[in-house]
Amino acid sequence: MARFLDRAQSMSAIGSIRLAARGALRSFRDPTQTLPGGARSIVIHSSTDIQLIYVNTFAFFYAFCQTKRNGGHTSCWAHSLRARLRCPSVAAGKGILAADETTPTLTKRFDTLGIQSTEQSRRTYREMLFSCPGAAEFISGVIMYDETIRQKGSDGTPLAEALTARGIVPGIKVDTGAKPLASSPNETVTEGLDGLRDRLREYHGMGARFAKWRAVIHVTDTLPSAAGVSANAHALARYASLCQEQELVPIVEPEVLMDGSHTIERCEEVTGAVLHAVFHALFEQGVALEGILLKPNMVIAGKECTRQASVEEVAAATLACLRRHAPAAVPGIVFLSGGQHARLATAHLNAINRLASSKPWKVSFSYGRALQDPALEAWNGRDENLAVGQQAFYQRASLNGAASVGKCTDEMESASLSGDDPLHRRDWRDD
Repeated sequence: MARFLDRAQSMSAIGSIRLAARGALRSFRDPTQTLPGGARSIVIHSSTDIQLIYVNTFAFFYAFCQTKRNGGHTSCWAHSLRARLRCPSVAAGKGILAADETTPTLTKRFDTLGIQSTEQSRRTYREMLFSCPGAAEFISGVIMYDETIRQKGSDGTPLAEALTARGIVPGIKVDTGAKPLASSPNETVTEGLDGLRDRLREYHGMGARFAKWRAVIHVTDTLPSAAGVSANAHALARYASLCQEQELVPIVEPEVLMDGSHTIERCEEVTGAVLHAVFHALFEQGVALEGILLKPNMVIAGKECTRQASVEEVAAATLACLRRHAPAAVPGIVFLSGGQHARLATAHLNAINRLASSKPWKVSFSYGRALQDPALEAWNGRDENLAVGQQAFYQRASLNGAASVGKCTDEMESASLSGDDPLHRRDWRDD
């Protein structure tokens, strides 16, 4: 009988949600309509409002289902999970350093600058970033690569422990990279689910408290395919579920690439579809949205597009897309830089945070190259340049910290060491 009542209550709630959605759509045709349950009438002015109603209805249904998992006790499951998880970037003015480049990727950057890539040189470089004086004012978490989390600093302290001692949360990249998608050679799917539970348990023991998984979405007039989006969304959701099981915060990163000649409008269309699929997959896998961070791309034209959107256009399109497709239960959105020049990535973040539209999530950064490039070039593999490299890193971190609250100014930027984007950076990639 109890099971029957539980199912009846579930179906009753689902029915109420359906009635609410129907009432909302009726009000689109007739603004005088009142929503079921006596709620005051609303007026839908555009398709954007319909999308927002969908997202909010989805969020309510998601919360209801998580409540059912806990025997009907509202919010206990999600709140207890959130209490155990430590989200690294929801503090105002702080963001995440993505220092999780694979060995081949970092070696390519080193080679460009004539730096020999060895385990020692890679450790020295990353220790320079991690030990930067004052960086913890603006950096709340660092994503590491497997090699790095196993390394010790020059004083013998494990790098993860050194970060924790500075008040910075250690994180870890856990996917094994994007591989060709079967039957769709121009698309990829990210792999790494095999053995992930055991690896997450090991990383947690090493001090990691959050993780990252990157899905790569290629854009053309015909891509991505529905199969490509679905495969990557499912993998992201499975990863996120396993992370929460092992008490790590999952960073969910569906990256719509900047590569190509697509317009900003096409990027917005694809980004919205991808986010829609990802949150649907997260729901299906029972992931608590309160215990994740979303790391999306900004809505931006492809690198080869003949018309590049202005900073203000990028900010408006990005925020509009997120308001349609990112539920308010997500505590933080930390943008990837995606190959943008350091100054442009900061300007875009600053402009997004200056917009008057409401933002139910903290909006910050999880940059790799946009934080590291000036520091890497200032250091240039020389021990005598460690202090200069740290100064360049501190400046970029401080500028992005200001941008995460919409307070970065032209005067602050002009005083930085970043300069223009050199040609040799154009082919560098993040992982």
